[in-house]
Amino acid sequence: MLTTLNREDEQNMSSRMPIAGLLAVLSLTGLLPAEERLYNGIVLPETWPPKTGQLTREPMPVPYLEIPPAVIPIDVGRQLFVDNFLVESTTLSRTFQQAEYCEENPVIRAETPGDYRAPFSGGVCYDAKDKLFKIWYAGGEGTLLYATSQDGIHWQMPALQEISTTSELPRSIACVLVHPDEDAPFESVAAAFAAGGNCSRTRVAEESNSVCLRLPREVSAGERVSMTAFDDEGEEIDLSELEHVEIGFGDAGFVIDDDGTLDTSDGKAVFEMTDAMLKSDYFDFFAVNPTAGAVHANLVLHPETMNSSTVWLDHQATSPQERFKYFASEDIHEIDDDIGWFFTYRSSADGIEWSEPKVQARIWGDRSTAFYNPFRDVWVLSQRTEDREERRARSYTEGRTVEQLFAKAGFNGPRIDGDKIVRGEVSGDSVNWTGAEDLDPRHPDDRFSHIAPELYNLDASPYESIMLGQFSIWQGPPNDVCGELNLQKRNDILLGFSRDGFHWDRPNRARFISSTWDERSWRYGNVQSCAGGPLVVGDRLYFYFSGHAKPREDDAWDLDASTGLAFLRRDGFASMDAGVKGGTLTTRPVTFKGQHLFVNVDCPDGELSVEILDENGKAIEPFTKANCLPISSDKTLAKVSWQGAGDLTTISDRPIRFRFHLKNGLLYAFWVSPDESGASHGYVGSGGPDFR
Repeated sequence: MLTTLNREDEQNMSSRMPIAGLLAVLSLTGLLPAEERLYNGIVLPETWPPKTGQLTREPMPVPYLEIPPAVIPIDVGRQLFVDNFLVESTTLSRTFQQAEYCEENPVIRAETPGDYRAPFSGGVCYDAKDKLFKIWYAGGEGTLLYATSQDGIHWQMPALQEISTTSELPRSIACVLVHPDEDAPFESVAAAFAAGGNCSRTRVAEESNSVCLRLPREVSAGERVSMTAFDDEGEEIDLSELEHVEIGFGDAGFVIDDDGTLDTSDGKAVFEMTDAMLKSDYFDFFAVNPTAGAVHANLVLHPETMNSSTVWLDHQATSPQERFKYFASEDIHEIDDDIGWFFTYRSSADGIEWSEPKVQARIWGDRSTAFYNPFRDVWVLSQRTEDREERRARSYTEGRTVEQLFAKAGFNGPRIDGDKIVRGEVSGDSVNWTGAEDLDPRHPDDRFSHIAPELYNLDASPYESIMLGQFSIWQGPPNDVCGELNLQKRNDILLGFSRDGFHWDRPNRARFISSTWDERSWRYGNVQSCAGGPLVVGDRLYFYFSGHAKPREDDAWDLDASTGLAFLRRDGFASMDAGVKGGTLTTRPVTFKGQHLFVNVDCPDGELSVEILDENGKAIEPFTKANCLPISSDKTLAKVSWQGAGDLTTISDRPIRFRFHLKNGLLYAFWVSPDESGASHGYVGSGGPDFR
């Protein structure tokens, strides 16, 4: 359904009217062919998304760069120079710019040892309705926290929950049985029962929240078993007071819980033992403790289990209750030996009070995210998968609606085929998408530089006229090595750019936002992106991200996480540069419907002039270089004018070329606007107080 927006609505909206909606209507009426033609002239193939087959370590081919459209419409958004899509010829040089870090970092700080206050994607946006910056981030143990800000730097954590300290038990308590003497897993559940449990206080090293379990020494299949749990002080835990208790058996392939197969009414765990249980290779215990209360006052959501999340402000929502959308990997489980997650959708009117799950799809990847592509009006699932070499990668699934997206999602993980494990395949309507490549950076620490990089996560968002990809590139070491050496794994954020929403051009492999690998730094390692993309604030873009400090001795390694902020000039991903001798850039043939040409340029000690050429390369009067009023300034929005010309009305809707003449400066973007204010009519996923 199309929505009409007035000028006031457009000032701060992070999404414009989906172009794909209008194209679909025209196609149905026969005014357009069945093929999908994008806003920028790119024509998608009949099979979409494309079947990519197995992923390789080579750069992804980008069809629209190999064969660009003969004429490129430029009515949507600022036109960026991140690639040669718009460039026919140039003597300028391209420079990819790096982010600068906020001096007040971290802007949301881990307050106490072991604290976690950072986005695991999560989400950030500027809500024009409330005139507030809003962010959703992880608080550890599957929590989603919420904060607001007037300026995007100084954040307030609203008191939404009453903090309770009525229980000494953590919210989540778990244990995997180990041999009391050898600190190693039992060979079978039967062996664990024969030893009477793990009450020698021995624990699995990573399980800081484990409990002590006492088991009957003599038990046979068919008998009723009563298990007792103890806390770290030796006090018996009353299981009847816990929110949820479950016990899993490895080879048996199932979990028993207090929803019916496990009796906890007398405070103990009572169940019937089977032969399959006794032969299982492991036995684990998990419980959720409701009496622990809220750990954070700004808690907005706490599913039983949750890994990665995405929160998106949806300006196209037809219902106020769907304005904020939440996607997350929830409820880890095992079915037929396949461990998976339920990718879950919830909605909210305010981003604080969330619905129960509205739709779920079983997926494999824990670190999976979602995003909205307004250029095609589709929702996309970026699911964690593995390639044939067991390396992290991504699969792609799209849907016109959230419900359609979930219906198309597949379980895209390893599967057992006879005596072998098959990796790198997808199911449902998903396709293999992208992974890390040999050009990606390796760990600077010599101990781990042999490790091939992997794609840990991919968050995508619209920015003006392109889709921006934040690639979290993992460089090691593996989690078990992190625990052994008291280190943090290294993830850094690199950028990619797409004009069709699927194919990524990644011309620059420098770390855009990086770990420091400095033991004194709050972002020592594991830097991850925040979903939604950058916000437009003044003349800058605000990028939010997470960073982890170096683990403390004798503590879990993946804690102490804070939220950071990095800045970039608006449109400043890449600049086309000229020295004192000057140079030119000529675009491919373009068309537009606007009347006013604007540029983003930095040349206070130089100058920029523009001429407009016809299809034969001849300057169109009066839009010549001689008539152009030179620009000598540093502005992210500067209007180009010519003597004897009012606006560009006389040449709109016809193919022309722009030729930019630049001396001693940097050119970042150009666009033609129907408004004298310079509104780009593009898209920015997170919006911003100064986006127009």
